Amino acid sequence: MLHKMNKRGGEKYLYFWLVINFIAIVVAVSIVLLLFYSMDLNAKEIEAQVLSMKISDCLIENGYLNDDVFNEDFNESDIIKDCRLDKSVLSDFYFNVSVYEDNKLNKNFNYGLGDLELRCKLMDEGIGLDVEPGCSTRKLYVLKNIPEGEDDKIIVLNVFAASNQEGK
Repeated sequence: MLHKMNKRGGEKYLYFWLVINFIAIVVAVSIVLLLFYSMDLNAKEIEAQVLSMKISDCLIENGYLNDDVFNEDFNESDIIKDCRLDKSVLSDFYFNVSVYEDNKLNKNFNYGLGDLELRCKLMDEGIGLDVEPGCSTRKLYVLKNIPEGEDDKIIVLNVFAASNQEGK
């Protein structure tokens, strides 16, 4: 026959280890959260690169510059519409699209906070700023559609974008 023994004494020791494990988990989670939220993350440059890539990808198709760019009535609003950019998001951004043909400026489009271009130039010259924007410049050589029988013309497309969006 089995004898029942008083086994209630073990619960006191298990409760102690349960509390120690709980405290260790709370401390570990607190440390991870503190480290994560104390990091200074700056995504401005990446945002500017994404904007310049999105604009250039929108204006170039199969190595050819979109023919609409050369229309007289084509403007910044058309770029925003054709590239599916949201004007409310662009309030903290700036872009400049320059089209050079035969080394001469043919078209120039810009939209957004114009001082960002100046601030990016100041940063390039080594002048420190309190709040630095993220800047991205792309220089692309593309072709212009020419009527049959003529050689395609090389066009230089400069796409500059800057971001001043605050946030983590």
